[in-house]
Amino acid sequence: MSIWTNARTWGFVADMNGDGVVTISDVWLWFKWLYFYPGDGVVWVVGTALPRVARFLEVTPASYGAASGSGIISLLIWGGLIFSILDELSLSPVARAQREEELALRIAKEKAELEVAKKGAWHRRPLPMWLTILFWVTLVSIPFLWGSWS
Repeated sequence: MSIWTNARTWGFVADMNGDGVVTISDVWLWFKWLYFYPGDGVVWVVGTALPRVARFLEVTPASYGAASGSGIISLLIWGGLIFSILDELSLSPVARAQREEELALRIAKEKAELEVAKKGAWHRRPLPMWLTILFWVTLVSIPFLWGSWS
């Protein structure tokens, strides 16, 4: 395992402070562990998959749980999630039905545009008749011009 994986407790442990007993002080650490999880995940991805970016941004395993990096990312992720949930819950049934109808219309329109694009593709259009005749006349006349048929 790398230093990026070992620097944080990724699995939930009831005794977060490691004193051997689950107490009220562990509850705060549970919330802190859960809050920083998405930001720490981004820190892990940057640190393991993008080491040059991590070096430039000065992201290290010490960045786990840091308010300046992981905390801001977690705030944005949790805020977006909560905002999305509240937005969805605040819709009236009429507004929800209207949103679903608009989505269905948009999908139908995109499907229709895709079908038109498929039909309009040059390789799917039939050849003009004059081009077909020219092709066959040329194909039949080549052997006569070369003298291969006697």
